[in-house]
This record gives sequence, structure tokens and C-alpha cells, in this order.
Amino acid sequence: MLLTIYFAVAADVNVGVITTIWSICPFFLALADYLMFKVRLSSHHYIGITLIVISTILISLIKVIDPEFKVETALPSQATVPTIIPVLFGLLTPVFFTTFGMTLKHLT
Repeated sequence: MLLTIYFAVAADVNVGVITTIWSICPFFLALADYLMFKVRLSSHHYIGITLIVISTILISLIKVIDPEFKVETALPSQATVPTIIPVLFGLLTPVFFTTFGMTLKHLT
């Protein structure tokens, strides 16, 4: 997780977007539950997924809303890593968490 945040800062990507992407982990877990154990999603799952998507969009729009917004970091202000790297880390983290969760659920 810390590696993801490091690459997000190095790529000059809003860390809030990356951590919000991590929030899709419950969605991955619900999807895996449905595919493996036929557990159905309820309405509060759909509401949660919708709120996560809306939150991600709003956080990613901070530079559009306030172009002067800048987060102070110890790293250089210009991007030294391609943007795709932290986004991939942000998407892979919930996949690993889901794999761990499903393995734990299956073993217990």
C-alpha cells in the first residue's frame, strides 16, 4: 500500500484518487462472492458502489475545480513516474485483497 502512495506522489497523481480506487475492494469481494458462492448483492451494496464511483470522480476533479490546489510533498513537484503505474497499483491492490479474502473464506 505504501508503494502505491509513493508512486502516486511521484507521478503527481492525487493520492485521494488512488485510495478511493482501493475502496472498490468490497465490490470485488461482492463480485467474487457472487461468482463463487452465488451470494446476491442487496440494495445497500449498490448504493455503496455508486457512492464510491461518485467520490472517485469528485476527488479526481479537484484540479478542475481549483487549479491552484497543490499538495506539499517532499518529492519533486514534476512527475517522475508515468501516471499508469500508480493507477495499476491502485487497481491491483483490491484484487490481491479480494484473493486473500476469498481464500480465507474458503478455508474457514
